[in-house]
Amino acid sequence: MDYTLLNEERAKQVRERFESTFIETPEEYMASALKWREEYYSKNPNAHVYPLPKFDKVVYWSKIKCYKEIDFAEAISFLSSINNPVYFMSDVELEGYVGMHLLKDDRASIGFVAVHDDPKSFAEHIYNEWKCYMTYDYENEEEWFDPLLPDDLYVFDESFSWMLVFTHHNVDDFAPDRVENSYNRLCFLLRA
Repeated sequence: MDYTLLNEERAKQVRERFESTFIETPEEYMASALKWREEYYSKNPNAHVYPLPKFDKVVYWSKIKCYKEIDFAEAISFLSSINNPVYFMSDVELEGYVGMHLLKDDRASIGFVAVHDDPKSFAEHIYNEWKCYMTYDYENEEEWFDPLLPDDLYVFDESFSWMLVFTHHNVDDFAPDRVENSYNRLCFLLRA
């Protein structure tokens, strides 16, 4: 897969604009987390009560503004329809999640920001990597699956008017009637 890693200064500029456009402030995060917690525990009164994670200890997609959950196929289709280069990036490094935030061919890329010039081929790569991940036989050591992309991926363009989030979760992981070998990756679309 062809991509260009941004230099440290440019990556910092893009990340700062990304955060100011798409990510809640600590106050907004706390308000929305408290609201979510209240709704969740009112529906699940016997659930274990966990403390709210601190703002700087959660992944970006836990604190994005006004998102819509979308189907993996819809996210792939949306990305394939883009006609200009796209940025893609990982979360910043979080304690305990180092391997989730780097490009696997560049161990120095924690917290990277990169550009891909062909969104359609990038969408195909994301789809194929997820399909391999979901069908990989972890007990068969003869075949080793080593994905290039980080587990959680944020994709947007120079306009900063939209963002796709490809999480490391399968939607069906949360469904009571989970379907084995479903490729329905948990994705979000945010329009600024």
